[in-house]
Amino acid sequence: MNSIPHERACLKCEQTKSAAEFSVVRRRPSSPAALRSYCKLCYNSYQRGRVDLKAEAHRVSVYNKKNPHVSAASMRRHRANDPTGSAKELRIWKNKNPDKVRQHDATKRAKRRAVSGSTVRAISSSEWRQVCDDMGGLCIYCGLGFSELTQDHFFPLALGGNHEVGNIVPACRSCNSRKQHKNPWEFAVSVGRPLIVDDGAKISEAAVQNDILVAVSALPDALFWRNNSGRLPTGGGRWIAFGVPGSPDIIGVFRGRFVGFEVKSGRNKLSESQKNFREAFLRAGGVYVITRSVDDALSILAAL
Repeated sequence: MNSIPHERACLKCEQTKSAAEFSVVRRRPSSPAALRSYCKLCYNSYQRGRVDLKAEAHRVSVYNKKNPHVSAASMRRHRANDPTGSAKELRIWKNKNPDKVRQHDATKRAKRRAVSGSTVRAISSSEWRQVCDDMGGLCIYCGLGFSELTQDHFFPLALGGNHEVGNIVPACRSCNSRKQHKNPWEFAVSVGRPLIVDDGAKISEAAVQNDILVAVSALPDALFWRNNSGRLPTGGGRWIAFGVPGSPDIIGVFRGRFVGFEVKSGRNKLSESQKNFREAFLRAGGVYVITRSVDDALSILAAL
């Protein structure tokens, strides 16, 4: 039978003290009595620290619940500063809390159903093809063409939008994922493709570009193509840049002249990179055109 030693070294302060300075504990009723690893002074200090940490965690939790916008902004900054680490933390948390994940997903689906109400119905394949054709088979936000476009609620369900054909637009997976419940007009500007408002209808600048491309390509002695530029995500927080910054949306050759069309909506003006490219384009003998409609583009080519 083990006997309690007369003295012991504390693992916290690393001092050898008498047995009276330690608490006597039994791990199990059948196990022999033993001295605690920490002396009474260090153990009490350790326990007070644990209580302080719990109190601080509770205070932070209460503050976050009262100020959700501040908490959300802080989380966005954290994810932006360390996207890889944040994704890893989220995966670890989901693996440890599968029940909470299922409950969160169920609650999210219930909210979407409650918001959309009686307007939830399947969009037929013919209706979806017509929507894609109206937008030229391009993402309404970034203006790029993808083999697989997703259905996006132009006005998010969380903002009162309905799940119906009139509120469904084609979007690439990247834009659909990043848009979430953001205002569609503001999100389109953030990805560099502002939407044009025409008699209350939503028209993508990319759709106008597509109409201009079809019209000018049909002219004799003309060869035009879309000139996309921007960035695409590759996964893991990495992006691939393509195209020349500031270059026109449509470029080509018309009767021996190199022509570039920059499509703008409303009162939008050229950015600094576009101004710089225009100067270089003109110095090289090209024809740089700022157009807002198909009629503008055709009239300018007719003048050439």
